[in-house]
Amino acid sequence: MFLAVAAHAQSLDERVDDAAFLRGLLELELPELLEHYLQTHPPRDEVQAAEYRIAAARLRARQAADDPATRIAAVDEAMELRAALIEMHPRHPRRFAWQADQASDLLLEVLPRGSTGLTAIFGLPSRDQRERAEEIAREALVLLTGAAEGVAAAILAVEATPGYRERDDLRASRRRLARDERDRRIPWLTGIAAYAVAVVAQPPAPERERLLERAARSLRGLLDDADPRVAARARLQYGLVLAERGEADAAEDVLEPLARTTTGRAEDIVAAWLGLARARTGDPAAARAVLASFERERSDLLDGAAGMRYRLLLVDQRYQLGRADDPRAVRRAINAYLVVLDEDGNGAETRRRMVFDRLGRLAEEAGPDASLPPIVLIARAEQLARSPEHRDDAVNRLETALADDRLAPRERALAVSTLARVLRDSDRPVDAARRYTQLAAEHADDPGSRLAIQEAASLARSSYREAPGDRDAADALRDALAVMLDRYGDLASADRWRFVAGRLAMDEARYADAAALFAAAARDEAIAIDAGFMRVNALGAMARATVDPVARRDANDAVRRELEQVTASVAAALADADESRRGDLRYYEANLRVFRAGALVDAGRPREALEALADVDREEGRDQAVVGAALRVRIDAMRALGRSEEAQGELDRFLAAAPDLAGGVLDSMLGQALDDAERASAGGRDDDALATAESEAAPIAALLEQWVEGRTLDPAVRTSLLRRVARAYRLSGRYRASLRIYDRLLVAEPDAIEVLFGRAECLFNIGGDELADAIGIYQRIVAAGPSIGHDYYWTAQLRTLQILDRAGRNTNRIVPRISRLRLMDPELGGPRYRRKFEGLERRYG
Repeated sequence: MFLAVAAHAQSLDERVDDAAFLRGLLELELPELLEHYLQTHPPRDEVQAAEYRIAAARLRARQAADDPATRIAAVDEAMELRAALIEMHPRHPRRFAWQADQASDLLLEVLPRGSTGLTAIFGLPSRDQRERAEEIAREALVLLTGAAEGVAAAILAVEATPGYRERDDLRASRRRLARDERDRRIPWLTGIAAYAVAVVAQPPAPERERLLERAARSLRGLLDDADPRVAARARLQYGLVLAERGEADAAEDVLEPLARTTTGRAEDIVAAWLGLARARTGDPAAARAVLASFERERSDLLDGAAGMRYRLLLVDQRYQLGRADDPRAVRRAINAYLVVLDEDGNGAETRRRMVFDRLGRLAEEAGPDASLPPIVLIARAEQLARSPEHRDDAVNRLETALADDRLAPRERALAVSTLARVLRDSDRPVDAARRYTQLAAEHADDPGSRLAIQEAASLARSSYREAPGDRDAADALRDALAVMLDRYGDLASADRWRFVAGRLAMDEARYADAAALFAAAARDEAIAIDAGFMRVNALGAMARATVDPVARRDANDAVRRELEQVTASVAAALADADESRRGDLRYYEANLRVFRAGALVDAGRPREALEALADVDREEGRDQAVVGAALRVRIDAMRALGRSEEAQGELDRFLAAAPDLAGGVLDSMLGQALDDAERASAGGRDDDALATAESEAAPIAALLEQWVEGRTLDPAVRTSLLRRVARAYRLSGRYRASLRIYDRLLVAEPDAIEVLFGRAECLFNIGGDELADAIGIYQRIVAAGPSIGHDYYWTAQLRTLQILDRAGRNTNRIVPRISRLRLMDPELGGPRYRRKFEGLERRYG
């Protein structure tokens, strides 16, 4: 209510003259004057404040003539502000001007974007283009209807102002309103809007005729306007209306001079030529002759990237002229579009998008896919992919196109890129990552290759983080990173991706690779400390995995040297770190102390290890993972000193003193022990794996099971902890204890793959009558395919054959089965599986 009252407190003539002055400054392109005016005339009310903001946005739009993105943003801002004024102030005297301004921006700024206006009227618009153009034109027509009523009311209000006949300023305001708004701008815009609705919306004949008559009536009075610019634009629009009404001779009289002018805007000249052709659509030969004359006489308008849109419109026109009576029209149009697509020059992506939109729609009319150039199949697939229900079809078409030997390298790159994008949009990130990697690896000269390899790595990394056990995701991430760091190592983000590659290498027990990658990643100052910390992790893991005593001693020396450097860096960073970073640095600092203690134990210096820990695990608020790691190193050091009872007492004291923390700490300790055991197993050191599981994992698992049974826990937390306990029992050879827990877990989660797999492994190792149940589970896992998880799948394949071997039944199936598996993967799942498959193959081969 306040806005309305404040606005009406201002006199009509003040409001009209103020707005006219602002408009004049904009039209005269006097930005300095406009800025000065806005600064020195504070707005009187919220309405004027909004008008000032609109004027400022319009100024930015004018100043950004060579920056389309900035211009579009400024125009959109002005329209958003203006729409709010129109809605909030339905009785404001200036509303008619806002409506006319809004309609003007819709028709002259928004409709032409992306060539939507010309394409919707003269070309082959997509459904989205046609609907958007119709929406814009209809909205503008409604606004202009309101503007016409509003300006008439404004004129009457000026005439009714006391003293009107004696005041020159009021009479001048009335003349401006009548001449500039009522008799010029609003009729001209109304002619454009009514014509656009009639052509684009394709309404029934009676409505179409009414719209065209309204357009003609609005424009007639402007044909001989005193302002030659107004008259020229009105004649162009009037000629297009006549052409659409089928008044060919009258249309030619109006449009011919405009088509042959050498001083008009390119878009107006093109519209005049296309209007001449439209006037002759009843005689296709004559219309084609007009188009040929246009190409011959105004080739300057059709050259280069600027003329590409007009060349496409010519192809559109010829196709439309021939499709009714020429069965070859579709093929001719396709060939003509391909000529435009193959052109060199700027704007390649815009050209591809516009041509593909047309090719995709014509492909369905052209006949069987096999007879079309492969690039047309790609275009059709891209169009299909816009609808989620058609994306599978799009993927199939793209894969068919990629199998076609006729694809040129540039076309193949485009097919791979499109396929990657469709797979990504279909929520198949790993498959998409592989295709983006293919694009970057095979088409390094493609403009999109550098973005593609980063997209590949991002998609694969997200998938891997969501499912660390997914071998496909890990493989996709490893492949993407290998291509990136080998061929695109100059990317600004390369060192951060080296850090990601190092983390993946750590997960895969490739510690030497990880250490090298973290060393390289440390060149990025922003992650240097993080990379240094992870390098210590990698070197420590290398030391633990080293069997030779001398080599192990050297490895531990390398760990300690690295520890000293990173510890100093962390301490220096802590002095200046903000609170958000301080938590990470404190975590690193504590872990580095634990790493140093562990290296000392490993080097045979357990007393120094105990001194190095110095209560790191007892500090308030310490991370449970750190507490667990420190406690484990402390116990290892005590055992190394022959103080086993004291070591057990240390653990008992902790459990008694901090029972609420015990679960997290025991879980962390157990996780570390299991990681060590599984790393040894992955490296082929099965005896070391079993020893670690028996001596470290199983005792901790027993304590954790006892802790779980004595607590009321969230079901999800209980399940997670018991799964780890069951795995520890299984890896340490306590199969019946493990089976007991898996049976309990299976009641709540009958389809959980980890539980099913663990149960099958227990049954397999117990053997005897249990093998029948085990093979049933393994066959279920095999039937799910490799996507269920690399290790699950290949272990199940191996166990199925090992059970046949144990039972001595159907052993004739073993070698053929291995041969089929080798066709799927020549490596038979990797070294840890291949050795055992080959052992069976030798036995029965």
